[in-house]
Amino acid sequence: MAARTQQQLADALEISRKTLLQWMDRPDWKWQRRGPWDAKAQRDIAQWRVLTLQEDRAEQGGSPRDDSHAPADLATIARLKKAKLAADVKYQTEHAKHEQLKHEILGGHYIRRDLVDGALGGLAALFVQVCDELEMRKPDLGPLLDDYRRRLCDRADYELRRVEEVSTEMAAGIAAKSRGSAGGGGRGRPGRTS
Repeated sequence: MAARTQQQLADALEISRKTLLQWMDRPDWKWQRRGPWDAKAQRDIAQWRVLTLQEDRAEQGGSPRDDSHAPADLATIARLKKAKLAADVKYQTEHAKHEQLKHEILGGHYIRRDLVDGALGGLAALFVQVCDELEMRKPDLGPLLDDYRRRLCDRADYELRRVEEVSTEMAAGIAAKSRGSAGGGGRGRPGRTS
């Protein structure tokens, strides 16, 4: 939950408001002095506290010069600093990857698969419709067009190359059949005249 006042922030960090104001006066304090502070900011401040500030041992019942806890505290701080550095590096790496991907998507390098599939399905349906219209106008092209219709409609996963390949073959086959019909009455193999 967001802390709206300095007192709420101090309570969330389990410190006094006076201590919080002392922290805010430090040159390495990088957060705003006035609220609200969201949960992330509170976690960041708590982590900054562990990594940057040394606990006041006088509050824990020891004297300020009591160094009996120093090696353990220094080891803990070193371990936490190392873990924070590793986490920061991982975060920065992932953030850079995410930004690069966003840039590539906005640049048109990636296209949503469902849109491509829908477009190719529509393109195949259009070719089937063209085949139907051609067959209505030229019934002698029926067997040739049936083959192209089957090849386009039997594929569940359309590929642009496949649709382009079939449509090119269809155009060439129709042209050859038309030349064959004109020259030899439509008998024999396409492209061959009698």
